[in-house]
Amino acid sequence: MIVTTELREQRYSLREQRRSDRRAFSLIEVVISSLIVGVVLVAALNTVGSATSGAFRTGEQGQAQLLADALMAEILGLGYEEPVDEPIFGPELDETADGTRTAYDDVDDYHGWEAKPPVEKDGMVLPYTEGWIRAVNVEFVSQGDLTEVVNSEEDLKQITVTVTNDRVTATALMVVSDAWRPLSYD
Repeated sequence: MIVTTELREQRYSLREQRRSDRRAFSLIEVVISSLIVGVVLVAALNTVGSATSGAFRTGEQGQAQLLADALMAEILGLGYEEPVDEPIFGPELDETADGTRTAYDDVDDYHGWEAKPPVEKDGMVLPYTEGWIRAVNVEFVSQGDLTEVVNSEEDLKQITVTVTNDRVTATALMVVSDAWRPLSYD
């Protein structure tokens, strides 16, 4: 019995010794591990933030390009010049009387046109476009050099549609000639 009691005491003392050999985390170890977790967390949040803002900018760029392309398609649905004998560059007074683009009948009627926020042809504001600006510039360009703007008719007009907000810009550019004929569905 004495042997058993001694054995028990020895086992107990070994257990106690093992427990005392075990160390708890020191304060320094806790601080260092917290610092490492904090740095990793900040890096992860920065990555997520950058990805989110990049996706937002890509979406805005796509929206801007769609707005520019839609207006360019509207313009290209019209003729090259006024359907009357004496063409006038830009919109005529009777075409702008109601404040919409419904009376525009040729591509240069859009010269100098701008809307903030963008509007439909009938003047209705396009949804989700607050803060956007759509503008059109129409110029005569040289037949020999499409980058050269000229003051007189050379049978080529360059149409530039620009869409902007404070972060992105999109542009649609087209050169049309007097041979330009919009599709007719008559």
